[in-house]
Amino acid sequence: MRETVFIIVDNALAAIGSVEWVLVDIEIDNDSDSDTGEEEAVWQMIPAENLIAAAQYTGTKIAFCVSRSQDVIGLSNALELGVDALCIKQGLSSYDDPDLWKSVFQARIERNNAIEKDLVDGKSSSADDGNSINKYKPQITIGSCWRRDTTSSLSSSSSSSIIADRICIDFVQTLKEEEGCWIGSSSKIMALILSENSPSEYVPTRPFRVNAGPVHSYILMGDEKETIKYLCELMAADSVSVYNTVTKTSRSIIIGRIKQEIRPCIIVELEQTTPKEVAMISSEIYTINGNDDDYSGEIDRSSSSSKRQQLLPSSSGQIFLQQAETVRLGQKDGNYIRATDLKVLQSSSSQSQSQQQQVAVNNSKSDRHTKTACSANNINNNSQAQVPLLLRVMTTGTHIGKIYTGTVQER
Repeated sequence: MRETVFIIVDNALAAIGSVEWVLVDIEIDNDSDSDTGEEEAVWQMIPAENLIAAAQYTGTKIAFCVSRSQDVIGLSNALELGVDALCIKQGLSSYDDPDLWKSVFQARIERNNAIEKDLVDGKSSSADDGNSINKYKPQITIGSCWRRDTTSSLSSSSSSSIIADRICIDFVQTLKEEEGCWIGSSSKIMALILSENSPSEYVPTRPFRVNAGPVHSYILMGDEKETIKYLCELMAADSVSVYNTVTKTSRSIIIGRIKQEIRPCIIVELEQTTPKEVAMISSEIYTINGNDDDYSGEIDRSSSSSKRQQLLPSSSGQIFLQQAETVRLGQKDGNYIRATDLKVLQSSSSQSQSQQQQVAVNNSKSDRHTKTACSANNINNNSQAQVPLLLRVMTTGTHIGKIYTGTVQER
C-alpha cells in the first residue's frame, strides 16, 4: 500500500503546474478489522502537506478523496492552507456515513468564512495573484553579524566552541574567491559562505570547496524553484546555487562529493539591518529584480522610508560555522570577513569584573563618570563587533524545501 501511495503522490507532483486540478485518491480500508500496525498504516497528511506546498502559485489546485470523518479537519487545515477540495466517492460504505458528510460541509463553511474575513481585512483571496507572488520573493540585502558568546551556556566555561558534525561541499567546478553558497539555520535569513579559494601561507586553496557548517543547516539549491535542503540531505550530483558578490549573479553547480567530519564550531548571529542602519553602513541598497539571476545590484536612491522598510522587513537568525580561518562570510563587492575574526557582541549590562569592582569602590560623583565611560566603551565594542555582510532574506517559511505562506517561526 505504501508503494501505491508513493506512486500516487509522485504522479501528482509531476502534474502540478501543468493542469488546473490534481485529484488524489489514497484508498483506506475502513472495514478492516485486523491490527495492521504502524508499518502498514496509510499516510495521508504528509502527502497532502507536500502537495499543498508544491502547488502554491502554480495555478494548480489540490483535491483529496476522503472516506473518514476523522481526516477532514486535518486535510482542510494542512499547513494552515488546506486542500482546495474534498471529495467523497460513490460506491464506498463511507458514502452513506452522515458524520463524514457533516464534517465535509462544516469544513466548507469554515473555509468560506475565512475567505470572507480575508476580504473584509483587505487580504488577497487569490493565492495566484501576481502581487502576492512578488511579495514573497527573497531579497539580497546588507545585514550585520557577530559572534555569540556561548561560554555561559556550555558545560565547560573554558570553551566557547560547539562540537558538531560539519559538512564540506566539494563541487565538480572551480569557484572563484568571491563565490559561495547561501546557508543558514533558518530559511528566512541566510548568509553567503564563500569558497576556500582564498590564498594562505598555511594551507593550499581548495577552490572547489565550501565549508558549509553543521548537518542541520539549510542550503539554497540550484533548481528553478530555488528549493531549500538540509546539508545532511545533500548527495553527489545535486545542484546547488552559487552566488558571486562581484557580478551579483547566480549559477548552478553540481556537487561532486560531501565530506562530514567532527569539528569545533561557533555561532554567528545574523541580523537584517533597518533602513537607517543600512544608510550608516552603506549608501547602496541592493534589490533583486525578479530572482537571483536577474539581480543586478541596482542602487535604490529613493528617500521614501516606507519603500525601504518594505524592501527590508525585520529578520534575524544565526548560523553555525566551523572555527577555522578558511571559513569566510561574503560581503558586497567581493569583500569578506573570516569567521575567526568575528568578535563577541557584549550586552549593555555585561561589564568586566574589574569594572564592577571599580564602580563599587568609587564615590557617587566618580561613579557616574565610571558608568558613563563603561557605557561608552561598551557601545564602541559593540560597534566594532557588528560586521556588515550580505544576507538573503524572505518572509515565508518552507516545507520540504518549498516556500509556503503558513506561519513558521524559527529560533
